[in-house]
Amino acid sequence: NLQVAGGTVQVQQAQLSEGRWQAAFNTAGVQLHRLAQLPNRLQAVFSGQVQAAGTTESFQPKDIQATAQGNLNVAGGTVQIQ
Repeated sequence: NLQVAGGTVQVQQAQLSEGRWQAAFNTAGVQLHRLAQLPNRLQAVFSGQVQAAGTTESFQPKDIQATAQGNLNVAGGTVQIQ
């Protein structure tokens, strides 16, 4: 388990082949406002599953493809992401 932005991330699967990578993660309690430049009033916490892929040439967010499903706790409520 990795401690990330106030929560935990557990790598479920990871592959690297010919300069491309892909991985699957389970997350719990990750505070998104600590990862991205979001307004202070948007205190969002994500728990769920993430699948991501990219190349070893760039790890910039714009070069990573990702999907997620889980729960986003924001503004006193919960949004279910599918």
